[in-house]
Amino acid sequence: MKAFNFSSEKIPSEITYKIPDASPEAERKTVSFRPQQGSSFSDTTNSTIQIYIPPANFLDTSKSYLKFRHSASGTNVYAVSPVAQSVFRRVRIIDAGSNQVITDIDYHNVLYRTKADVSDSVDLRGSPLNVLQGYWVDTTQAKAWAAGKTYILPLTFGFFKNNKYIPMKYTQGIYLEFVCDSSANVHITSSGSSSYTIDQVEFIGDLVSFVPDLENEIGKLVASKGLKMYYDDFNHHFSTYTVANQTLFVSDNSKSVKTLITVLRESANINNDSVDSLGTRSQGNTILTYQIKSGSKMYPSNPIDLSTGGAMAFAEMSKAMNSNVNGVITQATWNKAFGGSGTQFFIGQNFETVDSLLSGDASISNEHKNIELTLTASNNPSPTTVNSWIHCDAFLTISGDGLSVIR
Repeated sequence: MKAFNFSSEKIPSEITYKIPDASPEAERKTVSFRPQQGSSFSDTTNSTIQIYIPPANFLDTSKSYLKFRHSASGTNVYAVSPVAQSVFRRVRIIDAGSNQVITDIDYHNVLYRTKADVSDSVDLRGSPLNVLQGYWVDTTQAKAWAAGKTYILPLTFGFFKNNKYIPMKYTQGIYLEFVCDSSANVHITSSGSSSYTIDQVEFIGDLVSFVPDLENEIGKLVASKGLKMYYDDFNHHFSTYTVANQTLFVSDNSKSVKTLITVLRESANINNDSVDSLGTRSQGNTILTYQIKSGSKMYPSNPIDLSTGGAMAFAEMSKAMNSNVNGVITQATWNKAFGGSGTQFFIGQNFETVDSLLSGDASISNEHKNIELTLTASNNPSPTTVNSWIHCDAFLTISGDGLSVIR
């Protein structure tokens, strides 16, 4: 057997026993933060939950979450699934020093439900996740939970989806805001109306501190250049769809446009205690074609035809949601070509027009973009509410001047 040459031959990874580089000494603690305005919340009284996160340590967003108890009343009442994500219509992150809004996602619960129906496997119901977020197995379980149950809400919006620690000690603190949606949107009853209460609210945050020398060096970087991080954000736009052939306009200020997500819901199904207002979408059985225009470009180059099955619309939606569609959407609920109701139909289109945002150029500024969605249908629709979200990249800078964000 020939001699092994350590300088020229590769050592198999299975027999490489290098000790990992030492990490800096750190201390971790779990802290509870409670709302500033009261302890009980609902859609009719004290509807906005605001929690202050002070300027201390580094916040580990991956191990932080919102905890609350939800209780509902009404005839055979139960909350739509998943409960924890459904009760809040709007979520915001605000810089406590300047009151600048860092993230503001309106109709967050409709967006989350749409994404969940695409990607969350039905196997989630009955899994440990249902205990945390409220994916109930059946309506019997859902009705039992309505009497009062505690939920955990992982924060998956704004920079909370970033994999970096947030250096809170170099900010003036942030506010987390959660706005309660109407009970009729969140709950279903067999008759009459419903009501609900949210209490025992806490934001549970994991805070990390490092040795003083390391934190001093990070502080110098904040003061001189600022700390920069990127995250996904969603800007909401509202419109109505009333005639068969109509162009809907989305006007947005953002540097990058990655995706357009558009959900159509018949207005009669919104704020309606007898239906799943968040998850009952519409017009999949009436729309014949659609096409999207951004600036001078058409997406796709020819209108998408839904009259023969909607395969391309389904494929574009899957791309936009970055999903292979494991959820509750089925052929029967997608569009009329399958003889179904079209109650799970929505529009998703990729753009990926990301330019200098990812370069880290300090001169980046928001750009105004006009997006047009042209629909043709077999007949005039019932009055329909349209929620659209522009999925964009956000560029956050933490500096001596506070927080600033560019989308």
